[in-house]
Amino acid sequence: MVSLKPVNCAYTFMKAKRSFEAKAGGTPVENLFIKFKECQGETFNNIVTAVGTAGVAPIFIIHNPLANEDDNTKKYTAARQPISAIITLGAQVPIMKAYNEWIERMAVKHHFDKCDLAAAPTKAYLKDGIKQDYIDYLYKKSINDPEAIAISENFKTPKEVKEYLFQRRKYQAFYDELKFLRESVRNNNPPEYLAKSFRKNGHIKVDDLISCKDIKLSTKELIEEYFKDKFNVEFGTDIKLNDKVKIDSMDSFKQKIVKNALKEAGIEFTKENKKELKQIIKDKASGRAKYNVSSHLIQEARIKLYSHKIYIKAKAEMAEYIKQLTLQDLPKEEFEKQAMKKNDEILNRLYKHAQSLVDKAPYEMPKGQNCNSWNINNISLTKQEAITLVEKLKNKVESKDKNERLIKHLRTSEGTTFKELYKSVQVKQWLKARINNSEKYLSDFKQKSGIVVGLAILPFTCGILNWAYPRIMDEWFPHLSKKPAPDAKEAK
Repeated sequence: MVSLKPVNCAYTFMKAKRSFEAKAGGTPVENLFIKFKECQGETFNNIVTAVGTAGVAPIFIIHNPLANEDDNTKKYTAARQPISAIITLGAQVPIMKAYNEWIERMAVKHHFDKCDLAAAPTKAYLKDGIKQDYIDYLYKKSINDPEAIAISENFKTPKEVKEYLFQRRKYQAFYDELKFLRESVRNNNPPEYLAKSFRKNGHIKVDDLISCKDIKLSTKELIEEYFKDKFNVEFGTDIKLNDKVKIDSMDSFKQKIVKNALKEAGIEFTKENKKELKQIIKDKASGRAKYNVSSHLIQEARIKLYSHKIYIKAKAEMAEYIKQLTLQDLPKEEFEKQAMKKNDEILNRLYKHAQSLVDKAPYEMPKGQNCNSWNINNISLTKQEAITLVEKLKNKVESKDKNERLIKHLRTSEGTTFKELYKSVQVKQWLKARINNSEKYLSDFKQKSGIVVGLAILPFTCGILNWAYPRIMDEWFPHLSKKPAPDAKEAK
């Protein structure tokens, strides 16, 4: 059976939605690991190390049975650890924070090939804007502004509201950049960082449309196919796993929960099997990802074409209704109420129409069809494309935001032919891949460069410690500083 999933969604919005859902309903342990994931980096490592240095090391120094020093000497030596931790944190954390924020600003401001986050600005880069947005939100909420009330109904705590405001700004940055790129391509004047990805035939190179996430998805598919062919089992049905457990790499099989699930299913996943599967992934993951993305773009362009088709009819019906409504000379408030009611009626009808397409739509497009033959007059959807259209309309029908429900959002501003729309969705996929690859590159670079910066800071923090430590001990613990043995070795 073919797996049917939506293939077109508002990328940044859905990403934010998944982020909220991932944090909701988790156990305390799961939430703790999510927090660790969010905080990972050199700064977080420094904090963990400092806590260990200040809280654990002194205990072992004072109670070390192998040490020959007297108690005061041990206490004098142990006191160095929390002082060292405080000085290290006081110096390293601000420097590392400033360094990481500088790196992020560079990634947002400049279109570096390996790290371009202009369309996905980081929270550190947007912090001043988020702060102002939150102040505006509080004011609007105090005067019962509908938008602010809707936000407060969906996001309960200040932290959640600020996270939403961040995602909203990030979402806007994505579509601002996308709009600029699409217009530049239509005018045959794309910026240099995009132009270098175009081939002579006017299409973007497939390699530049592939992200690390696409490789993971193709790897996941290859793993599932291997287990189906080799053991005649499927993950999720024959092999029971938690929904949060992802089998998308060979590292997944190192997890205890995965090992236990395979054992319970009676599957002996040997070293030979692992070696064979690893080679399959190495040989086929990239090619599978290219095929998946190419197929996805065709589907997305066809859905946009069909969406525009139903929009044209809906627009004509809405225009006629507005014309008749205008003749009634209604008050503005009543006029808007009736117009919105008609809009919702048409939208619900389109939603039901899309649902009816699912049952009668074919699983695949007829063989031998030429993509240049698809146009508004003859476009018909496959089952997967129909399901995606249903999801798209469902999101609009169920939205509490009136603006989101307007049928005008079904139109396409990127063109009305398959060729135009295909080029448009290629640009969007290129931007998504660029963001995903850049985020991974930035994360890896910050981790590695953070170690270098941390080591560079060490001579500075050690110098401060050697200067400050005896003075602090003389001032705060004079009874200890006068009694250490002359040859006592202090722990570093």
